[in-house]
Amino acid sequence: MRPFAADSRTTEKLNREAEPTNARYCSQARSPRFVTFRGARPRRRMAADKKGIMKIKAIALGVITDLIGSLILSIPIGVIGTVIHLSRGGKPETFKAFLHSNIPLLLFSLIIGLALVIVGGVVTAYIAKEKRVWNAFLTGVVISLVGIPFSLSLPFWFSALSFVLTIPSATFGGWIVQKRQRGQQSPPPLPRAPAGHSEGEG
Repeated sequence: MRPFAADSRTTEKLNREAEPTNARYCSQARSPRFVTFRGARPRRRMAADKKGIMKIKAIALGVITDLIGSLILSIPIGVIGTVIHLSRGGKPETFKAFLHSNIPLLLFSLIIGLALVIVGGVVTAYIAKEKRVWNAFLTGVVISLVGIPFSLSLPFWFSALSFVLTIPSATFGGWIVQKRQRGQQSPPPLPRAPAGHSEGEG
């Protein structure tokens, strides 16, 4: 029976020595620091997903702004072109050829279209709240790709200018918003001392 007793005493001694170590590990596992570390990665992932959704939303709204504005303003431009064409004795079936050969009207529509692209870049940059110029640039890329099917029936020079200037126009809209935001965040200038007063004067 003595060997069994000796083994029991040895086991109890080892258990007593291991109790502080087990208690220390348990307290660390229950500490707020440990819980925060385990929850940090999901929080970062959720924040990254939220930023990605906000980025897609900003670009989509910028593109939609340009498309809706283009559809609305194309109506008065078409009416103006129709009036000019009919006043010159033109026929409805020759209106398309007249529109493609009317350079002033095409340039006017190009300027209006690029102005709407700038507005789309402004909308994207305002909603994105970070990397404004880059998101506005991506908006210009999407607008250029969406506009390719509509520009196939237009004169080549008009389509080329529209494709080349769309991305810079959208980027310019993002730059406008970024510059304005930086100007609002800059600290106000310090007041200057009145002329004729030195620092030593009381």
